[in-house]
Amino acid sequence: MAMGSIFVASELLVVLIGMVIMTQLLSGDQLASGIWRVLWVLLIGILALVLSKSVMLPILKCGLLELRRIVRWFAVAVLACMLSLISIHLLIAKLSKWRVTKQKQTKEDVWP
Repeated sequence: MAMGSIFVASELLVVLIGMVIMTQLLSGDQLASGIWRVLWVLLIGILALVLSKSVMLPILKCGLLELRRIVRWFAVAVLACMLSLISIHLLIAKLSKWRVTKQKQTKEDVWP
């Protein structure tokens, strides 16, 4: 099934190229330079893909491992900050409650 569609697509491409040349939208030289450009882009793309898999993939893996470590430490730091803020909030609440009760006790001592 796939091979049949490839042949149909290639035949359609040949027909389209013939129509473009017959209507003189492109000359033969322009068409040849365009085909060479397409081939160079494909060649460079395949080369970039091969290099990225063999050269860049280990670097990216190391980078991802380092990023995972940094995210873990960031999560630990955020958790520590949240716990310290909660404990400071509880401490301030207890101290303010203690201050209010201490003021009530001093008022009762002064005004019997």
